Amino acid sequence: MIVWHPHGFITWVPFFIAGRYALDAQPCGEHWFPVVAPVLFRVPIFSEMLIILGARRVDKKVIDKMLARGDSIAIQPGGVKEQAQSSEKQEQAFFPARLGFVRMAIRHGVDLLPAYFFGENQLYKKVEGFEYG
Repeated sequence: MIVWHPHGFITWVPFFIAGRYALDAQPCGEHWFPVVAPVLFRVPIFSEMLIILGARRVDKKVIDKMLARGDSIAIQPGGVKEQAQSSEKQEQAFFPARLGFVRMAIRHGVDLLPAYFFGENQLYKKVEGFEYG
């Protein structure tokens, strides 16, 4: 399980870098699947891009099924909260309090590969008004 941060205001890295690495089986030597917010599959054209890159929904049942059959996934644990609180003024990462992704990795006996994309937060200036409650 590749665990990457940060989730910038607009996540560009997964589409153009991580997606390419997933298809080329890098850096782990096997194909892996980026998991993304389910709502993104409802956006025309965007959803097709996700499908081409092999993306799957961030959903406990989907991830459990994938890990059980031995698939590798890449997840951004900070999710929407990290995206909404992202700031181009500083590097920061958010972790959910319950760390369910760690428990899933342990339950399925998969390794965690931490990854950090320096500068992801600085690619775009955040639009004010999208703060997470």
